[in-house]
Amino acid sequence: MSIPIHAESNITPWNVLAQYSPNQSVVPEQIKQLEKKTIVLAGFIVPIIVDDSYENVEEFILVPDPLSCIHVPPPSANQMVYVKMKEPIPIDIDYLGVEVSGFLSFPKTKTDFGELFYLLDGISAKESNIEVEEYDIDYEDNYDEYDDDYYEFE
Repeated sequence: MSIPIHAESNITPWNVLAQYSPNQSVVPEQIKQLEKKTIVLAGFIVPIIVDDSYENVEEFILVPDPLSCIHVPPPSANQMVYVKMKEPIPIDIDYLGVEVSGFLSFPKTKTDFGELFYLLDGISAKESNIEVEEYDIDYEDNYDEYDDDYYEFE
């Protein structure tokens, strides 16, 4: 059985990861096929480890939609992927989502932000353009005026 992906971009869809549920003790075969292979996931960043300037993120949880958060209650474990990037990425890369490629594994561990089934060793990331129409969210950057070039400091 082959893994369904978004044909236009080779992105592994979240509904594949959702097949592994909290009450299962064995990883489904369709998901097991992804282990230690390079996959691409598209989602939104919930920062965990950032640099001192808060401009780059090294470790984060990738979630499928912009409304997911790790507050109580967190998303289901099969809808969160803990990502450890090889190199930090800009934290503002995901205004419209981010595509992260890396190697997937299944540690199934409990953390401060809930149970996690998936770990992605991130190789690269790029901006995405995830459709969020179903959430009725329009993104408008109201903070352009606060960009570094806006103020001159003496």
